[in-house]
Amino acid sequence: MMAMKLILVVLVAGTCGFQLQPLVGMDGLDATLTCGKYECAPSTLTQPNNTCVQVQNDINYLWICMPLETTFCNTTSLKCQAKPDVTLAPSWPGESCSTTAPVRPCQFGTCQLGKCKGMFSGGPCTAHDQCDIGLRCNKTGLCTPQIAAGGSGCLSQYDCVNMADCNETSSGSGTCITYSSLPVGSTVTDCLGGQSRMCTSSTCKSNSGFTKIGVCTEAAMSVASAPQSCTSNVDCVGSNGANFFVSTCACGYNSAAAAFCSPFMGDSVAVAYIKQWVKALTASQGVCNTVRRFSGACMNLTGQTFATAQASFLYHQYASIQANDNCVKYSYTRTYWEGAFLLAASLFLLI
Repeated sequence: MMAMKLILVVLVAGTCGFQLQPLVGMDGLDATLTCGKYECAPSTLTQPNNTCVQVQNDINYLWICMPLETTFCNTTSLKCQAKPDVTLAPSWPGESCSTTAPVRPCQFGTCQLGKCKGMFSGGPCTAHDQCDIGLRCNKTGLCTPQIAAGGSGCLSQYDCVNMADCNETSSGSGTCITYSSLPVGSTVTDCLGGQSRMCTSSTCKSNSGFTKIGVCTEAAMSVASAPQSCTSNVDCVGSNGANFFVSTCACGYNSAAAAFCSPFMGDSVAVAYIKQWVKALTASQGVCNTVRRFSGACMNLTGQTFATAQASFLYHQYASIQANDNCVKYSYTRTYWEGAFLLAASLFLLI
């Protein structure tokens, strides 16, 4: 039997952004999944007080929580619940603020004309967060312009313009590289778990197990057409023309109790996901503080919230949105269908 590697792609909780999960082990590769059924409750079934999910005969019967504007289905407690009050979190340079009720303070900078104003160019700093939009805190402790793509001298991605990462190919001084721009064969220093945010393919091969230095490789694509139903991971085969790989078989939320294969980085869903994030990050330059490039607040400022949320949810939770009925769309996968940007982690940070 040909050797196969398992690629697991999952949604990681934290501030908005996108990340690819490192390779994991082969344990349980051919284990058969047992999935539940999810469907709207029939009219003959009485809805228990405030309940939105009830399990009977291995079927998850769902009710829509009303009114939609103020309630949601808590899929942990299985109860309809009021949406929590919106808390105005502190803001970073470039983001909205207010000194009168409702007060929205600046975490960094001062509130001027309704927006947080960070430290000016040439001003002192101890962190990138303190500098105004378009600036970074350099190693001498001064706010200076972010390094353009192709420029050298970066220590981290936050030294670079918002659409670029830092390729630290020389000690203490890297080159800013536009995300998802390096062709196959290029050397990168963020190769972790077979994946790189600088490679056009998003995939790489590490030079050794003790370093993040690697080379961009061709991305694998699913052998079968999507969406592909499955019963175990071995059903989910992909190839990059040189090697075969296996992705995860994940349970969905549907009336057939079907599971589906997660996408490979060469599949259209993953390609669209990367392109949307590059578009969003490009739009954030000159609008968002360098460390806020992945945040929900930044997405709101650039108008990229809806498209980025949907692309992220579709990639990370691909199986969950296949063959949804209406009640599932209003409970388990409401984030996707409404485009609500509820991701809460820095998903693009691989390291």
